Amino acid sequence: MRKAAFSLQFLIIISLLSPVAANATPDESFGSKHDEELKTPRLPSARLFDRLQSVYKYFSLAPEVESQPFFQDLQGKQNLENIVQILPYLDPTNSFDRFYSLQNQKLIVYQDLSVKTVKDYEVELASKGTQEPVKKISDLGTPEKPLAGIRIAIDPGHMGSDYWDKETGKYIVDHKGHKLSEGVLTLQVALLLEKELQALGAEVFVTRRDFVPVTTLSLNNFDFRAFAREKMRDSNLDNWFQNLLTSTPLDQEPDDVLYGHFVQSPYIKKMFSEFMRGTYYVQEADVQARAQNINLFKPDIALMIHFDAAIQVKDPQGINSRHFDRTKAYVLGGFAFDEMGTREARRNFGRVLLNRQTWESSLGLARSIVASFDTNMGIGPDSGHDASNINVEKGVIARNLEIIRLIEAQASSLVECLYYNDPQEFDALLAQDHFMTIGGNSYSYSNRLIQVVQSLRDGVTNFVNSL
Repeated sequence: MRKAAFSLQFLIIISLLSPVAANATPDESFGSKHDEELKTPRLPSARLFDRLQSVYKYFSLAPEVESQPFFQDLQGKQNLENIVQILPYLDPTNSFDRFYSLQNQKLIVYQDLSVKTVKDYEVELASKGTQEPVKKISDLGTPEKPLAGIRIAIDPGHMGSDYWDKETGKYIVDHKGHKLSEGVLTLQVALLLEKELQALGAEVFVTRRDFVPVTTLSLNNFDFRAFAREKMRDSNLDNWFQNLLTSTPLDQEPDDVLYGHFVQSPYIKKMFSEFMRGTYYVQEADVQARAQNINLFKPDIALMIHFDAAIQVKDPQGINSRHFDRTKAYVLGGFAFDEMGTREARRNFGRVLLNRQTWESSLGLARSIVASFDTNMGIGPDSGHDASNINVEKGVIARNLEIIRLIEAQASSLVECLYYNDPQEFDALLAQDHFMTIGGNSYSYSNRLIQVVQSLRDGVTNFVNSL
């Protein structure tokens, strides 16, 4: 993390204080010095880029969308000082270095790895010391209606019901057969939270109101091969893909031998197999539908509601053997090297990098919610437990989660409210203290769930008040 910050601080010096350096050829130092660290061989990228396009064509992958139009609203609005402050949380391994250069106060991003000859997009940077004015979410709030004029989208994670629980594995069962479904809990929280936020003046949109997918596609009939092609494109920086790409001599034109290596690859076979239908449906089609519907609502704040579980290998759907209960909230960040292989990926990264205010607003929202859970319920902040998590602070984690990445809002966060397979939480959440009707049927919920709703409500309200 320190390396990323240092490199851009150095870059500020040479680009803003040294006229000669600012007009030099594309910077090489930010691509070459990390090759060994990233464990990716430095190969003639111009040749590899052309070969990659031929493989895409062979597998009928559609041309990628042009990136430049997505940056018209960001021209001249962000300076290097602002970028350097959030970069360590977005790019902890300095992977973006291999795709960009700075020339004449412009951030130029390329499609071809390291060599940087095929331009993707460019963004004019603001001069040193200038900063875009802070956008206020709303000035319409009153003491009685502090959320007046604010649009809030809520996405209850997963789906619920026995069928979808079996498909996703998002449920917990104790030794007596009592079951808690994450998809049921998140929907109940969303519907209760909707009423609380509306009472405070907010306009609220909930992505689903029953135990069903959000996507209108049919699980058994949708064309999953379209998602397989995108999965293939997304994988082009993986080691196995790079090995296939160089499996025939680079001075030789791509031919059936090269394409045959891809066709016979177990990775490619799996991507295009019927086995992946359910995965693409739940993790891609449904997630994309949720994000699309949220963006159509044009929210100021977007909340994704989830519950966590400390998975035990021998009993993935069982109660945790020990007490472990925490809260954490995710913001976008932690992009890995192999997650930057497409124009869409680098476009998404660039828009986050050049939207410091939006990222910091999301950070403020996440921070406020985590603090609210601690104050209201005595549940302390959790930390990230794997390499893809970047701990911004206690309980607030930067991670490249698709649902957050696709959402356009001034502040967005995915909240893991608590560990519902914690033995104490499981019993508390199982209590039948109240009932609500969903899809014509009655479902019980507990006082503990009401506390979750109140913590989310107060977290959102405190965040808005802090603005």
